Amino acid sequence: MPDFASLDFSDLPKQWIVAPSPLPDPVAGKRDRFAGYDLAMADAVPVQILRDARGAEVGRLIGWPIHGETLHRADGTLRLAEGEGPEDLFDTLGGRFVLLWQAEDGRVLLREDSAGSLPAIFAPAAGIVAATVTLMDQLHPLPVATEVEAIFDFPTRRGFLPFGLTPRQGAHRLMPNHALDLSTMSTRRVWPDAAFAARPPLTDTRIAAGVAETAAILRRHMTAILKQGETVLYLSGGQDSRTVLAAARGMTENLRAETLGDAGLLDAHVAAQVARAAGIPHARVSVLPVSGTEIETWLTRSGRMMFDPVTLLSATAVKIHTGNHPISGTGAEIMRASNWGADDLEAPEIDVDRLLARVRMPDLPVTRRAAQAWIDSLPPMDAALAIDLAKIEQIHGCWSGAEAYGHPLPFPTLNPFSGQQLNEIALAMPGKYRLSNAMFGELMRSLWPELLEVPINRATGLSRLRFWRAEITRMIPAGLRRKLKPLR
Repeated sequence: MPDFASLDFSDLPKQWIVAPSPLPDPVAGKRDRFAGYDLAMADAVPVQILRDARGAEVGRLIGWPIHGETLHRADGTLRLAEGEGPEDLFDTLGGRFVLLWQAEDGRVLLREDSAGSLPAIFAPAAGIVAATVTLMDQLHPLPVATEVEAIFDFPTRRGFLPFGLTPRQGAHRLMPNHALDLSTMSTRRVWPDAAFAARPPLTDTRIAAGVAETAAILRRHMTAILKQGETVLYLSGGQDSRTVLAAARGMTENLRAETLGDAGLLDAHVAAQVARAAGIPHARVSVLPVSGTEIETWLTRSGRMMFDPVTLLSATAVKIHTGNHPISGTGAEIMRASNWGADDLEAPEIDVDRLLARVRMPDLPVTRRAAQAWIDSLPPMDAALAIDLAKIEQIHGCWSGAEAYGHPLPFPTLNPFSGQQLNEIALAMPGKYRLSNAMFGELMRSLWPELLEVPINRATGLSRLRFWRAEITRMIPAGLRRKLKPLR
């Protein structure tokens, strides 16, 4: 690798890089070293040294992990329990982070959090893993992947790059649920395995236990986040942000809600009612305009991996920044069949056509090849489970994850409904149970039943006249609404 004079994080907050060769002293960043690899990250990115029960270093956590009822916001040390390994720890964590660890056989491995919400890009020829291709370009510039760039030609069209695609030749996105071997720069699927995919149906008792465990995990995550002080929840009229709000019952003294958008939106109207029911302050925030230059800067900062309405929130996010992590409900939608219907539940397996339609991706040679490669990585499973998994790995990991790097803020929004345990519980639920959205109601009744009194995404009484378009939309069959819904 060439000896570059600098590695500059000045306009790349939240970003990080891992390389096998000595890295230059970073500008607006810091360095670390583990198991023969150099690490560099922006100043505000925390690093936890992982030590086993005997005190030996076994890994690093880069980012903002939630461990128990603690959100790690500064550099520190995490000691594993007796008999606990880094992979065991991973299963218990929430937050946004990357885990780097040394396996018992000496291999050094890297894995994103279970939602891929602090994404990694790797270039096998260079031996580099980085947050974005933009950061990677500072050490090892790669040619533009013109076929991939042409999928959306950001910002001409909105969308995101799925299935491990990146805008550079020779650079690949690490998918959630995969581990990267840094010595060979090869990946393997960690979860789910064939046993999980072929699991027997859960009994009512096991379903109830899963709901109870989900409630307990969400409470721990909210406890950890709310300890930071004043915290903003991005509250919508839907169920996902309401789910995480419900987990804050009895802990709302530092919590307030904001809804982005115009005063006349149904979202803001319903969110205000939910906030009132929860007894927390609510404010509607007007979205500031952004220039073409600001959009291009956002795209560059995030590695040109996605463009959609969140891109246009950059100036607004800076204006309302409080110094603490805000909260969103992203992730909670895996409780329900948000991207599939009854016809998918009846399909024994996924195919490329169905997959591209469900993640709303253009049907092009490059996307078909990448989608087929992703399907080939799966153990045998029915189409509904595969689409739910795609929700995590493609939409959460490729869409929501990519936006983490776009806003010029020192730390990201946190998603309490995130973690390996939550994914396993939600996707273990029976297909018909997920299709009926039963878990949401049971979870809300466990956490904060009064919040169910406000209808989801719907006005009541005379207010329905103000939002007549939304009422008409509700009459459209769900299958047709999926077809009409634009790309994320």
